[in-house]
Amino acid sequence: EITQHERSQKEVHRLSRLAEIGRMTAAIAHEFRNPLTGIRSAAQMIQTSPEYSKDFGQIIEEEVIKLNSLCTEFLEFARPMALERDEVVLSETAKRVADLLYDDFVKKGVSLVIRCEAMESPVFADQRRIEQVLHNLLRNSLEATGHGGEVSVSVKGRGFEVRDSGCGLSPDAQEKLFSPFFTTKPQGTGLGLSTVRKIIEAHGGSISAESQEGVGTAFVVLFK
Repeated sequence: EITQHERSQKEVHRLSRLAEIGRMTAAIAHEFRNPLTGIRSAAQMIQTSPEYSKDFGQIIEEEVIKLNSLCTEFLEFARPMALERDEVVLSETAKRVADLLYDDFVKKGVSLVIRCEAMESPVFADQRRIEQVLHNLLRNSLEATGHGGEVSVSVKGRGFEVRDSGCGLSPDAQEKLFSPFFTTKPQGTGLGLSTVRKIIEAHGGSISAESQEGVGTAFVVLFK
Protein backbone atom coordinates (compact mmCIF):
# COMPACT_ATOMS: atom_id res chain seq x y z
CA GLU A 1 0.00 0.00 0.00
CA ILE A 2 2.82 2.37 0.88
CA THR A 3 4.60 1.55 -2.38
CA GLN A 4 1.41 2.19 -4.36
CA HIS A 5 0.90 5.49 -2.51
CA GLU A 6 4.46 6.55 -3.29
CA ARG A 7 3.99 5.67 -6.94
CA SER A 8 0.78 7.69 -7.06
CA GLN A 9 2.50 10.66 -5.45
CA LYS A 10 5.38 10.47 -7.92
CA GLU A 11 2.96 10.30 -10.84
CA VAL A 12 1.05 13.32 -9.56
CA HIS A 13 4.33 15.21 -9.16
CA ARG A 14 5.46 14.16 -12.65
CA LEU A 15 2.22 15.30 -14.27
CA SER A 16 2.32 18.55 -12.35
CA ARG A 17 5.89 19.14 -13.49
CA LEU A 18 4.98 18.38 -17.11
CA ALA A 19 2.08 20.83 -16.90
CA GLU A 20 4.42 23.50 -15.50
CA ILE A 21 6.95 22.87 -18.27
CA GLY A 22 4.12 23.17 -20.80
CA ARG A 23 3.03 26.51 -19.37
CA MET A 24 6.61 27.78 -19.33
CA THR A 25 7.20 26.67 -22.92
CA ALA A 26 4.03 28.41 -24.08
CA ALA A 27 5.00 31.57 -22.21
CA ILE A 28 8.51 31.61 -23.70
CA ALA A 29 7.09 31.08 -27.19
CA HIS A 30 4.65 33.95 -26.64
CA GLU A 31 7.39 36.30 -25.43
CA PHE A 32 9.55 35.55 -28.47
CA ARG A 33 6.74 35.63 -31.03
CA ASN A 34 6.03 39.38 -30.79
CA PRO A 35 9.61 40.55 -31.52
CA LEU A 36 9.95 37.95 -34.27
CA THR A 37 6.73 39.19 -35.87
CA GLY A 38 8.11 42.73 -35.82
CA ILE A 39 11.38 41.60 -37.40
CA ARG A 40 9.57 39.68 -40.13
CA SER A 41 7.29 42.61 -40.96
CA ALA A 42 10.21 45.04 -41.11
CA ALA A 43 12.19 42.67 -43.34
CA GLN A 44 9.23 42.36 -45.72
CA MET A 45 8.86 46.14 -45.89
CA ILE A 46 12.54 46.55 -46.71
CA GLN A 47 12.11 44.15 -49.62
CA THR A 48 9.07 45.98 -51.00
CA SER A 49 10.18 49.54 -50.10
CA PRO A 50 14.00 49.69 -50.07
CA GLU A 51 13.90 53.49 -49.65
CA TYR A 52 12.71 52.95 -46.06
CA SER A 53 15.45 50.46 -45.22
CA LYS A 54 17.03 52.76 -42.63
CA ASP A 55 13.80 53.12 -40.64
CA PHE A 56 12.90 49.45 -40.81
CA GLY A 57 16.50 48.46 -40.12
CA GLN A 58 16.24 50.39 -36.85
CA ILE A 59 13.06 48.48 -35.98
CA ILE A 60 14.84 45.18 -36.61
CA GLU A 61 17.72 46.24 -34.38
CA GLU A 62 15.35 47.26 -31.56
CA GLU A 63 13.47 43.95 -31.74
CA VAL A 64 16.72 41.97 -31.71
CA ILE A 65 17.79 43.88 -28.60
CA LYS A 66 14.48 42.87 -26.97
CA LEU A 67 15.07 39.23 -27.87
CA ASN A 68 18.59 39.35 -26.47
CA SER A 69 17.27 40.89 -23.25
CA LEU A 70 14.66 38.12 -22.97
CA CYS A 71 17.32 35.45 -23.47
CA THR A 72 19.46 37.02 -20.75
CA GLU A 73 16.50 37.09 -18.36
CA PHE A 74 15.52 33.49 -19.08
CA LEU A 75 19.09 32.23 -18.68
CA GLU A 76 19.53 34.17 -15.45
CA PHE A 77 16.37 32.60 -14.08
CA ALA A 78 17.45 29.07 -15.06
CA ARG A 79 20.99 29.45 -13.71
CA PRO A 80 21.77 28.15 -10.18
CA MET A 81 21.82 30.98 -7.64
CA ALA A 82 25.35 31.94 -6.54
CA LEU A 83 25.50 34.15 -3.45
CA GLU A 84 28.27 36.43 -2.18
CA ARG A 85 27.32 36.79 1.45
CA ASP A 86 28.30 39.45 3.92
CA GLU A 87 26.63 41.36 6.75
CA VAL A 88 23.71 43.36 5.32
CA VAL A 89 21.83 46.05 7.23
CA LEU A 90 18.33 45.86 5.78
CA SER A 91 17.32 49.41 6.74
CA GLU A 92 20.33 50.88 4.93
CA THR A 93 19.63 48.69 1.89
CA ALA A 94 15.98 49.78 1.83
CA LYS A 95 16.95 53.46 2.01
CA ARG A 96 19.50 53.01 -0.79
CA VAL A 97 16.96 51.37 -3.12
CA ALA A 98 14.32 53.97 -2.18
CA ASP A 99 16.73 56.75 -3.17
CA LEU A 100 17.24 55.12 -6.57
CA LEU A 101 13.49 55.00 -7.20
CA TYR A 102 12.65 58.36 -5.59
CA ASP A 103 12.16 60.28 -8.85
CA ASP A 104 9.81 57.60 -10.22
CA PHE A 105 7.62 57.85 -7.12
CA VAL A 106 7.56 61.65 -7.29
CA LYS A 107 6.57 61.61 -10.97
CA LYS A 108 3.60 59.34 -10.25
CA GLY A 109 2.60 61.17 -7.09
CA VAL A 110 2.98 58.15 -4.83
CA SER A 111 4.45 58.47 -1.31
CA LEU A 112 7.32 56.19 -0.34
CA VAL A 113 7.82 55.61 3.37
CA ILE A 114 10.67 53.72 5.07
CA ARG A 115 10.06 52.50 8.62
CA CYS A 116 12.87 50.91 10.66
CA GLU A 117 13.11 49.50 14.15
CA ALA A 118 15.54 51.16 16.52
CA MET A 119 17.28 47.86 17.24
CA GLU A 120 18.21 45.93 14.12
CA SER A 121 20.34 42.84 13.57
CA PRO A 122 22.26 42.53 10.28
CA VAL A 123 21.56 39.49 8.12
CA PHE A 124 24.21 37.40 6.41
CA ALA A 125 23.20 37.84 2.79
CA ASP A 126 24.16 38.91 -0.72
CA GLN A 127 23.86 42.70 -0.77
CA ARG A 128 23.30 42.96 -4.54
CA ARG A 129 20.63 40.26 -4.52
CA ILE A 130 18.72 41.82 -1.61
CA GLU A 131 18.76 45.15 -3.43
CA GLN A 132 17.39 43.33 -6.48
CA VAL A 133 14.54 41.93 -4.37
CA LEU A 134 13.65 45.31 -2.90
CA HIS A 135 13.90 47.05 -6.26
CA ASN A 136 11.53 44.52 -7.83
CA LEU A 137 8.99 44.64 -5.01
CA LEU A 138 9.00 48.44 -4.84
CA ARG A 139 8.70 48.74 -8.61
CA ASN A 140 5.72 46.36 -8.60
CA SER A 141 4.07 48.28 -5.77
CA LEU A 142 4.58 51.59 -7.56
CA GLU A 143 3.01 50.24 -10.75
CA ALA A 144 0.01 48.94 -8.78
CA THR A 145 -0.54 52.19 -6.85
CA GLY A 146 -2.35 55.20 -8.22
CA HIS A 147 -1.67 58.92 -7.73
CA GLY A 148 -1.98 59.91 -4.08
CA GLY A 149 -1.35 56.38 -2.81
CA GLU A 150 1.40 55.11 -0.53
CA VAL A 151 4.07 52.42 -0.62
CA SER A 152 5.97 51.55 2.55
CA VAL A 153 8.95 49.42 3.52
CA SER A 154 8.98 48.30 7.16
CA VAL A 155 12.16 46.67 8.43
CA LYS A 156 11.37 44.39 11.37
CA GLY A 157 13.86 42.12 13.10
CA ARG A 158 15.42 39.87 10.47
CA GLY A 159 13.09 40.76 7.64
CA PHE A 160 10.98 43.42 5.99
CA GLU A 161 7.54 44.12 4.59
CA VAL A 162 6.68 46.00 1.41
CA ARG A 163 3.07 47.23 1.48
CA ASP A 164 1.09 49.33 -1.00
CA SER A 165 -2.35 50.89 -1.16
CA GLY A 166 -2.76 49.82 -4.78
CA CYS A 167 -5.38 47.90 -6.74
CA GLY A 168 -4.73 44.56 -5.04
CA LEU A 169 -4.95 41.12 -6.60
CA SER A 170 -7.76 38.66 -7.27
CA PRO A 171 -7.70 35.32 -5.39
CA ASP A 172 -6.78 33.56 -8.65
CA ALA A 173 -3.84 35.90 -9.25
CA GLN A 174 -2.64 35.43 -5.67
CA GLU A 175 -2.46 31.66 -6.15
CA LYS A 176 -0.24 32.06 -9.25
CA LEU A 177 1.73 35.05 -8.00
CA PHE A 178 5.14 33.38 -7.72
CA SER A 179 4.68 30.99 -10.65
CA PRO A 180 7.24 31.41 -13.46
CA PHE A 181 5.89 33.40 -16.43
CA PHE A 182 2.68 34.44 -14.68
CA THR A 183 2.11 38.17 -14.97
CA THR A 184 -0.73 40.69 -14.82
CA LYS A 185 1.30 43.22 -16.84
CA PRO A 186 0.80 43.57 -20.62
CA GLN A 187 4.56 43.80 -21.21
CA GLY A 188 5.82 41.64 -18.35
CA THR A 189 7.71 38.37 -18.67
CA GLY A 190 6.40 36.99 -15.38
CA LEU A 191 9.88 36.24 -14.04
CA GLY A 192 10.21 39.11 -11.59
CA LEU A 193 8.49 37.63 -8.55
CA SER A 194 9.69 34.12 -9.41
CA THR A 195 13.24 35.44 -9.30
CA VAL A 196 12.52 37.27 -6.03
CA ARG A 197 11.34 34.02 -4.44
CA LYS A 198 14.34 32.17 -5.84
CA ILE A 199 16.71 34.71 -4.27
CA ILE A 200 14.99 34.63 -0.88
CA GLU A 201 14.85 30.84 -0.76
CA ALA A 202 18.53 30.62 -1.77
CA HIS A 203 19.21 32.59 1.42
CA GLY A 204 17.16 30.07 3.41
CA GLY A 205 14.45 32.67 3.92
CA SER A 206 10.77 32.88 3.03
CA ILE A 207 8.47 35.28 1.21
CA SER A 208 4.69 35.47 1.44
CA ALA A 209 2.04 37.80 0.09
CA GLU A 210 -1.39 38.91 1.14
CA SER A 211 -3.64 41.03 -1.03
CA GLN A 212 -7.16 42.37 -1.24
CA GLU A 213 -8.70 43.82 -4.36
CA GLY A 214 -9.17 47.57 -4.07
CA VAL A 215 -7.16 47.72 -0.83
CA GLY A 216 -3.57 46.77 -1.65
CA THR A 217 -0.87 44.14 -1.38
CA ALA A 218 1.84 43.31 1.16
CA PHE A 219 4.93 41.16 0.71
CA VAL A 220 6.65 39.83 3.82
CA VAL A 221 10.27 38.61 3.63
CA LEU A 222 11.87 36.78 6.55
CA PHE A 223 15.44 35.53 6.99
CA LYS A 224 16.53 32.83 9.44
